[in-house]
Amino acid sequence: MGKVTAIIPAFNPGAHLTRSLGSVLAQRDVDLDVVVVDDGSAQDITDTPGLDDPRVTLVRTPNRGVSAARNLGVAMTDAEYIAFLDQDDEWAAPDKLARQIVAQTEHPDAGFVHTGFTWVLADREQDASTPAPVSYEDNLAGGRCYVCLSSILVRRDRYVTVGGHDLTMAQQQDWDLVLKLLRLYGPAVAVNGPLVRYHVHGGNASGDYVRAEAESDRVFRRNTSQATASLVRRGRRKADRLYASKGVDASREALHRRDFAGSVRHLANAGRMDPTSVPRAIWGTVRRRIGNDGGAWRQRQD
Repeated sequence: MGKVTAIIPAFNPGAHLTRSLGSVLAQRDVDLDVVVVDDGSAQDITDTPGLDDPRVTLVRTPNRGVSAARNLGVAMTDAEYIAFLDQDDEWAAPDKLARQIVAQTEHPDAGFVHTGFTWVLADREQDASTPAPVSYEDNLAGGRCYVCLSSILVRRDRYVTVGGHDLTMAQQQDWDLVLKLLRLYGPAVAVNGPLVRYHVHGGNASGDYVRAEAESDRVFRRNTSQATASLVRRGRRKADRLYASKGVDASREALHRRDFAGSVRHLANAGRMDPTSVPRAIWGTVRRRIGNDGGAWRQRQD
């Protein structure tokens, strides 16, 4: 069974790093080491439990972003396999890596191995433990990444060959990486089961919908060819609707705060991304208002 290096980028992680690092060190039946890349944190993380484990290497760098941190971590190892874990996520099963190595061994031509995961929200958990088959075509036509990076196990030489994470991206770098791997090495293989817990909160980078939409356009342009033109068109439509819906949500939140200029700005962004989003949002608001007023009217009649 080949050696695995787990890469954890850290930037002012608070208590999250204790949880994520602990879930890595709990892995069993695998030859493992860990590289924690402190990406210019203002916080002193040196007293984090687990950093004194002999399998762990802590590297400090000036702040250059999560992609640079991941690439640096990969450059520091000669392990056969690389696994990634964000500082605020956790691996949910101690045999996660062992099961993935078995899957990669049984499917040597697979681009990488990923797992199911659980969305951990503030008020609930949403199971995504049965991942769909992942191919280049599916991820391109879907308009977004269908893989949780914290679930990926990939051969190190493959990661290096495709150029690793793009340092110029802050929102779509994982999708870009997945597409590069799938395009060059073929479909991934999935290990079922909720083996990763992905924590969703206000600090997640994916909240910047304007930058996410701009970077998605770059990803589409990189992957546009005569053979993929129809896939790109489908993917663009889905991506445009997704980010426009985020713009509409941001507009509503700004309006609730009485930030009228911000509300208009977000609504204009949404209209640019998907011209149908604004009429749909207005009609939805009207329908809800009619429904609420109708309910109040019926109560008065009663």
